[in-house]
Amino acid sequence: MKYLYFILILFLSMTVTVAQKKNSNGFGPFEGQKIILGSQKTVDIFNKIDKAWLERDFQTLESLLSEKLTWKSANGLSGVDAKSFIEWTKKDYQDIKAAGKDWGWKTVYAFAVKPTSSINPKPDNEYGEWVNAQFTGSDGNMYIDWYQIYKGKLINWYNAKAPN
Repeated sequence: MKYLYFILILFLSMTVTVAQKKNSNGFGPFEGQKIILGSQKTVDIFNKIDKAWLERDFQTLESLLSEKLTWKSANGLSGVDAKSFIEWTKKDYQDIKAAGKDWGWKTVYAFAVKPTSSINPKPDNEYGEWVNAQFTGSDGNMYIDWYQIYKGKLINWYNAKAPN
């Protein structure tokens, strides 16, 4: 019976390894790292973040952020905690409204990816999954963001802007 369990476990681990190699589409920055598609669950968490941010529901937004969130906006501002991110988001809204501009955006797409294990010790990019999303701002600019989501919380956020 022990041999049957051993063979079953060996077969399952080989199947997962083959599936990862077969479904990989790209490479990561670390030796041996591949990229595979992530889960809809991670995209659903992104959708909650996006909705709370757009509606300025800061209580919900904060509940979806890691206390140790690392973030960097296209304008060069950055931080290393959820509190600074919320403060920046509130100020950004106030600055936009003070300039007489509209607040908002249209989310164009979002998808999740996940790096597979690298040969090196586990690097930071292997925790959770990453969502890539594109937005068209009410200012007409295009924004492309990366959201690293781990255990239901945003742990890293990077924002890029392509002026219109």
